[in-house]
Amino acid sequence: MNTAVHLEVGKILATAAKRQASDIHLLAGSLPVLRLDTGLIEVTDAAVLTKDFLEALRDELLDPVQRETLEHHRSVRFVYLYEGKLRVRMTAFYQKGGLAFTWRLISTTVPNLEQLGLPAFIGQLVDRKRGLMVVCGPYNSGRSTTAAAMVEQINQRRSENILTVEQPIEYLVANAKSIVVQREVGRDVPTFRQALEECGQEDVTVVLVGETDEPGVLRAAVELAAFGRLVYVTMNAVTAVQAVERLVSTFPQDVRAQAQEQLAESLGAVICQRLLPRLDGGRVAAMEILTLTSATHSLLREGRFPQLQSVLQTSQQEGMVSLDQSLAALVKAGIVAQPQALAEAVDQEHLKMMTRGYG
Repeated sequence: MNTAVHLEVGKILATAAKRQASDIHLLAGSLPVLRLDTGLIEVTDAAVLTKDFLEALRDELLDPVQRETLEHHRSVRFVYLYEGKLRVRMTAFYQKGGLAFTWRLISTTVPNLEQLGLPAFIGQLVDRKRGLMVVCGPYNSGRSTTAAAMVEQINQRRSENILTVEQPIEYLVANAKSIVVQREVGRDVPTFRQALEECGQEDVTVVLVGETDEPGVLRAAVELAAFGRLVYVTMNAVTAVQAVERLVSTFPQDVRAQAQEQLAESLGAVICQRLLPRLDGGRVAAMEILTLTSATHSLLREGRFPQLQSVLQTSQQEGMVSLDQSLAALVKAGIVAQPQALAEAVDQEHLKMMTRGYG
């Protein structure tokens, strides 16, 4: 790597790691900006980024295939290993006619469920052998890390043939008790659809599908789960109910009833999460969990999705919890401030009632 570029990249990454930043934003004419738990801050001891520097960064970091993708699609996402020890998910894109980057620091190892502080019930969900497991949330909610941690627990405890299909691969996973095959779309296989179609004919028992806007992928995942595989899907949805609605909407109108039947038979759980700043530093996940019961089975089959929210709120004895209930528990435990929880609530007035007298 160009010496000047290498030194500046190292300086930015070192500052980000020291400040425990999750993301780094690089735009011409500005200082590097870090995303911390408390918000965005500038790296004041760095140089103002120039157009020439960002172009040099592109030339150093991107291989020929990635540069071609960037020029054709005007953006490209990839993972870069800095000095063999720091993994960074990078997005290069154009804005105002010039290059820009966003970087996200990724752990070199998959954190376990305990390290993430996830509810014990998540561990029970991992014990399931088949079905569709949806992990969703908005951007920066930790959904891909949760899905990876669940699959890694399977790898550590069971003998399975695991396939991950991602673009790009975020966590590198070594074989433990399972075989783990990781395919990166654009490098190892042309499309998500092709990877899923191929695994349908292979001895694959567990599949992790990374987030994608590629048409037909969610439908293929539902169908794969309906045929007895254990399929983990990460997707962008702000509630568990919205995730279910989005899954069904990927099917043509004339087969929606069949899709609802498939989902009712194969859904294992929908986990929808948010990451909130802890009062004592760091971040904590609030989780909405929807599981398959006789009640949810009937609602899914009949397409009565809005009523799933009521089931969520009244089925805690079956492991379910609504997002607002999860947020309320964090506030009452003194982990999260009430204003932070209210900002993420589905029903702010209801959450205010549940947390009256707390933080």
